[in-house]
Amino acid sequence: LHEFIQSEKAKNTPLVVLDIPLMIEKNWLDKADALWLVHIPQPMQYTRLMQRDGMDENEARERIASQMHIDDKKSFADVIIDNSGSIEKTRAQVEKALADTTFCI
Repeated sequence: LHEFIQSEKAKNTPLVVLDIPLMIEKNWLDKADALWLVHIPQPMQYTRLMQRDGMDENEARERIASQMHIDDKKSFADVIIDNSGSIEKTRAQVEKALADTTFCI
């Protein structure tokens, strides 16, 4: 990860997105200038997990229960994106956050 970020700095890449679901749990917060948290309500999280990974409800509940609670993660976030609506609504939130935020790597 460190080598990748350094490589992008050397190329003057204006923005690097790290899609790391366990970034907080791994204590890698110092690897990024900002932490964006994408979330959905827990019932929707179960449904999407079951559809995506073919899990039954118990498996989905166990998986989610093993993770840090979303409310605890929110305290670390610089930007929070609500992903419970349409793709267009999610995209609009991302575009607004990009426009409102200054980034540097």
